[in-house]
Amino acid sequence: MPFILIKNNLKLMLRSKWILILMIILPLVTIALLANAFREMLDSAYKMEEFKVGYRVEKDSGYKELLEPFQTVCKENSIILQEFPEGDIEVLLKSEAVHRDYYPA
Repeated sequence: MPFILIKNNLKLMLRSKWILILMIILPLVTIALLANAFREMLDSAYKMEEFKVGYRVEKDSGYKELLEPFQTVCKENSIILQEFPEGDIEVLLKSEAVHRDYYPA
């Protein structure tokens, strides 16, 4: 049943030359307009500045095995990782064991 409806609708669309022309031209016009609108953004090369990130992974965490590949990817992308020592984050910040630029206020 759905195939019959699809076939009949396709026949109706393909009979009219205007609908056929619009089905071909309008998507091409849309692609051209979007490409032109985003050309400036696509042409510019965005260089990300180096930034620092703090992290902590618990001893029995399943993420321990993923830490090494994550560190490699971060190093390739100019992301500096600093491991937080054990303890409460607020206490570490107040005692300045961890620098505030690693932990946003």
